Amino acid sequence: MCDVMVATTIVEILEAKIQNQDVFTAFDITQEARASLGRGNNVPHYDVRNIVANEFNIGQMQDYNREVHTLNLSDSPLAFVYFPDGKLASDHHLVDDSPVCDGSTDGDDDDDVITMTAEGRIDIPQKLLNQVDAPGGSYDFSVGGIIYPKAPDKQGRVRFSLQSLGISGGKARVTVDTVHNKIDIESV
Repeated sequence: MCDVMVATTIVEILEAKIQNQDVFTAFDITQEARASLGRGNNVPHYDVRNIVANEFNIGQMQDYNREVHTLNLSDSPLAFVYFPDGKLASDHHLVDDSPVCDGSTDGDDDDDVITMTAEGRIDIPQKLLNQVDAPGGSYDFSVGGIIYPKAPDKQGRVRFSLQSLGISGGKARVTVDTVHNKIDIESV
């Protein structure tokens, strides 16, 4: 873990970005901290990423959201992009595409069908989660008429094992029911 001076600098830079309602990644903060502290100080990106994620998870970044995106850099890294209400992750100058998820949509022009990952799960796309509210911190999912409340994980993702839901075949149709504030999952 970094020393107190480095941690304080990281938090100060993060607070300034939040105050300015900037769209940023943890690496943006890493770069600013390294520039601010100069050569003699070690600012590990791993520590910066953990501090930023912790501040987000404990609610210190009120009115901020985050999405995983591919950045437009030579190695196409994936990164959480933090953005305030009223702005989009795509407002970041390095965002190259739409949010990334573990599952992929089926190639049959059916955007509602999600293919199971190698781990046997489906990842609910952020664009679907954004269409419903999560009262109490969890989303309501309906499978065969049974409601399964599910909270996002530490990375902000909501994933399900298809087998645990009684769905076989490796694909599921996922649709939003805005009237009932839930997301329906069914076998394809």
